[in-house]
Amino acid sequence: MQSISRVKPLPRIPNAAWIAGLFCWVSQAAEPPERASANAWRMEDPGARAGMPLYRVIPAAKDHALTPASTHEINAKFSTGDWHRSHGGHANQRFSPMDQIHRGNVAQLKRAWIYHSKDGAGNIQCNPIAVNGLIYAPTVGGAIVAIDGATGSERWRYQCDQRPAFRGLTYWKSDTLKQPRLLFNAGDWLYALDADSGQPLETFGNQGRVKTGHFRVAPAIFQDLILIAGYDGDAFAFDFHTGEKKWTFHTRPHEGEWGHETWSAVEAGANCWSGTALDVGRGIFFLTTGSPKPNFIGTGHWGDNLFSNCVLALNARTGARLWHFQEIHHDIWDLDIPAPPVLTTIRHEQQDVDAVAAVTKLGNTLLLDRVTGEPLFPFRLKRAPISKLHGERTAPYQPDLQWPQPFARQRFGIHQITNLSNEAHESVLQQLKNDETGIHSNMGWFEPFEAGMP
Repeated sequence: MQSISRVKPLPRIPNAAWIAGLFCWVSQAAEPPERASANAWRMEDPGARAGMPLYRVIPAAKDHALTPASTHEINAKFSTGDWHRSHGGHANQRFSPMDQIHRGNVAQLKRAWIYHSKDGAGNIQCNPIAVNGLIYAPTVGGAIVAIDGATGSERWRYQCDQRPAFRGLTYWKSDTLKQPRLLFNAGDWLYALDADSGQPLETFGNQGRVKTGHFRVAPAIFQDLILIAGYDGDAFAFDFHTGEKKWTFHTRPHEGEWGHETWSAVEAGANCWSGTALDVGRGIFFLTTGSPKPNFIGTGHWGDNLFSNCVLALNARTGARLWHFQEIHHDIWDLDIPAPPVLTTIRHEQQDVDAVAAVTKLGNTLLLDRVTGEPLFPFRLKRAPISKLHGERTAPYQPDLQWPQPFARQRFGIHQITNLSNEAHESVLQQLKNDETGIHSNMGWFEPFEAGMP
C-alpha cells in the first residue's frame, strides 16, 4: 500500500464496539442549536483544523474475524434464470445463469418483438422482472402490465392512481401461498396483486393495498414480512398476509434513539432511494442511504447526521440496528450512496468471505464484512477543508481511500476542463466562473461551498 507510513491508525477496537456503532469515531459532538447567538454563526477556525493529524484510519477487519462464506445459497430462489425481484433478486447481483445467448451468437441476434404500452411517452427507472415466461413492468401511464415473453402480447394490465414501481417490484410465491403475488409501490401505497390475473388481493390491507408512506424501491420478503425502505426516510416491515405494520426503523433517529445526538437539529434526508438487499439465511436487511437535506448547506444540522450516507444492516425480524458504516460525515455535497447494496462472496486473505458491497457517488467501493460491518481494507480518512460560510460546521475528516482504488475522479480543476473543442472548453469555463468577481468555482477535494461561488 502506497504511503502507508503517513497513515496514523487508531487503536484496534473490540468487535462489539463496531456493532454498537464504531463508525461514529470521527463524530463531532452536535452543538446545541443556539441559532440566535453570535456563537452559532461564527466561522470555523482554520488553525484548529490544521492542528489535527493529516490522516486517520479505520482499521480493516482481522483475518480471523472475517465472516466465512455461508453454506446456504444466498440467492437460491433466483438461480433458475427467472428474475423475481428487480436487480435479479434479494442479493442485487444482476446475474443470470442462462446460457442461450453467448459471445458466439450474440452478433446474430434479431429483434423478436416490440411492446408498446400506448399510454404515454417517457422512461421507466425500474428493472422489469421475468418469471415463468412472463415479464412484469410498470408503464409511464401509471399501469402495471404482464407481457408474454415469447410473443410480446399483453396478458393483463392494472391501472394505479399514481405512477407505480418507480425503481423496482417483486414477485413472490411460496409452498404455503395459493396465489403468487406481485408487490410494488405507487405513491404512498404498497400494492399486492395476483400475479396470474393482475387483480388486487382483497385479503391484503384495504382491497389489496396498504398505506405505507412514499417509497420507490422493490420490497424484500423475509419469512412472513414485507420489508421496505421509505423515500422520505425510515425502513418498515409489514405482515405479508394482512399488511399490518410490524416495525419501524428511523433513519433520522428520534429523540432518545441512538444517533439522535449526531444532529444539532433533525431536518430531512438520510432516505433510501437506491435499493435494499436481504441475506435471507442470516435474517439481515441492508439499505443504503442518501445525504442529509437540504442539499449543499448544513448550517441547520451540525454533526455527523446519522444515518445519512450509510450502509445500514438491520435485524429483518425486529428492525433493530446491527451495524452501520458511514462513508461521508455531514454531507453538504449531495453525495448519496446511489446504488443498492450487493451481497457477494469474495476471495480475501486466502479465504472466501461473505461481504456487502456498495458503490458511491464519490467513486468509492465500500467492501464490508456482511455480519460485522468492518471494512475489508483499511478505510483511510483525510483531514478535510473548513467552510468559509458563517454557521457551517464541516466534518474534520472525509474518506480518501487507497483500496479499493476509486473508480472515478475525486478532484477537478481548471486544467481538466474538456479540450474537445474551443467552444466546449469556453462553455464549461464560463459556467464555472462568477461573472462579478471573475473567480472560478471552489474546486478541489471536499471543498465546501462559498458565498457567490458557482
